[in-house]
Amino acid sequence: MTNPSTRPIMIVAGGTGGHMFPGVALARVLSARGYRVVFVSDTRGAAVSRENLGLPENIERFAVSAGRLGGGALTTARGVLALIKGFAEARRLMRRLQPSLAIGFGGYPTVPPILAAGLSGVPTIIHEQNAVLGRANRRLARGARAFALSFENTARLSEAGAARARVVGNPVREEIAALAAHPYSPPTDIVQVLVLGGSLGAQVFSKIVPAAFESMAPEARSRFRIAQQCRPEDIEAVRATYRALQMPVDLATFFDDVPQRIARAHVVICRSGASTIAELTAAGRPALYVPYP
Repeated sequence: MTNPSTRPIMIVAGGTGGHMFPGVALARVLSARGYRVVFVSDTRGAAVSRENLGLPENIERFAVSAGRLGGGALTTARGVLALIKGFAEARRLMRRLQPSLAIGFGGYPTVPPILAAGLSGVPTIIHEQNAVLGRANRRLARGARAFALSFENTARLSEAGAARARVVGNPVREEIAALAAHPYSPPTDIVQVLVLGGSLGAQVFSKIVPAAFESMAPEARSRFRIAQQCRPEDIEAVRATYRALQMPVDLATFFDDVPQRIARAHVVICRSGASTIAELTAAGRPALYVPYP
């Protein structure tokens, strides 16, 4: 039987940066305080390197299968099968790790591990970063020992759940929070623009951002320097558009130095995800938030 002192705390986060980065932030703090921590995601999340996540080598990583519901009968059927497979994998992982606590950060990839943890007698905590309890978290709410919230009056959380909740905010990566110590400097001539679309890029930004600069007069356009995250299938078309506009641009499918880029940026154009807003608020940088879609 596993010694209680070596039983890990299991952090579970979905395969997008908005879910994974807050989970990593908590994992790093717990590890620094001497706890053994393991990090579980789906296979999509597992494809993101430790370096890009900022996940230390001493934190073990595991992946389980996951799918999502909705989007048509076929997509839903595939999602159900993936969740069933993920649940079986998660049950085996529970027997192997015997965690002392499981903390889920939302998204359908958290359903199999958190459900398996609860059914194995492991206490679970659900973190909700939004003002409305997400669909995956609602499915896990009944068995949760506690809720960690970003907003006091989180919608779709039952009275029983609210009684077990505490407002803690959204964990932010240390290197992002550290930017608050460096005051923002408004542009005097050149304007540095950082365009982020979530960990997978935002296809709409590949269309509307170059189009916005195309609508400017050449002398106004010449003041801007662009760093933009793009989907792989869009990046060459975006590059060609900026080249035709004779604009200096730095394009990538994933930036592994986001904190440094935020520090240099005069304005960030990005999605209005809870994790993104929390990080830019903590960093003290101006942003133009674009809601989905």
